[in-house]
Amino acid sequence: MRCEHCECQGNHGDRTVPCDRNDCCCADLSICELAVAVRDAMQRGDLAQLASLMAPNVRWGAPEQSVPTCQNKGQVQRWYEAAQSAGASAEVVDTYVMGRHLVVALNVTGNPRAESASTPSMRWQVMSVQDGAIAEIRGYESRREADEFATTGTSTW
Repeated sequence: MRCEHCECQGNHGDRTVPCDRNDCCCADLSICELAVAVRDAMQRGDLAQLASLMAPNVRWGAPEQSVPTCQNKGQVQRWYEAAQSAGASAEVVDTYVMGRHLVVALNVTGNPRAESASTPSMRWQVMSVQDGAIAEIRGYESRREADEFATTGTSTW
C-alpha cells in the first residue's frame, strides 16, 4: 500500500517506508489499515467483510448522479451481491490513499455493461472515509477522474 500524497509505503497499517515530511498525512494509520482491509475483502470477493467496513448510511453511485443509487449499507451490499451473482468479478490492481479517500483500481470481468463481458475492463472506485468507515463510494472509468475527485473531495450528495 502506498500513499499518493506523501509516498509512505505500508503493510497492514505499518509504515514500512516513511516519508520525510513533518506533516505526514499517514501519521494516523487508521486509513491505511482500512485500505488494506478493503483491498483484502475486494480481492477475495468477501462482501460481508466489505460491508463491515462501511458506515450504516454509506452512499454509492456514479459521479454524474445527483442522488446516489444506494443510500445505505444494505443497498450497497445488495448492489455488490447482484453484480457478483450476475458473474462479475474484480481483480484489485492497486489501492492507494489520497487524503481521506481510498482509490481502488479494479480489473473487472463479467460486467454486462462492458464492451465484452469476458474482456477485462479497468474501473476505479473512490471510497471517502469518515470516522474510520467508508461513507461514500463513487465509480469512475478513468484514473484521472478518480484521482481528481479524491483530490478535491467535493461531494454533492
